[in-house]
Amino acid sequence: MRRQIVLDTQERGLALNTFINKYAPPVENETTKYLKTVSKALGIKTTDRVPMSSVGDLQKIMKIHLFVICLVK
Repeated sequence: MRRQIVLDTQERGLALNTFINKYAPPVENETTKYLKTVSKALGIKTTDRVPMSSVGDLQKIMKIHLFVICLVK
């Protein structure tokens, strides 16, 4: 997971909103709510690129999100 986050956010330069929409599309998720929560947790704007120093935190948030989704289903 970390490698994919680094690839998308650092090497491809995806902004947080583009990254979140890629992995949590609005058709299947409450993407706007999720994006606001992640943005606040990372301390960046939704349109900002994710700094390398926040990749670990983003990974943790995504793991929790996946865990919660599995519990609900």
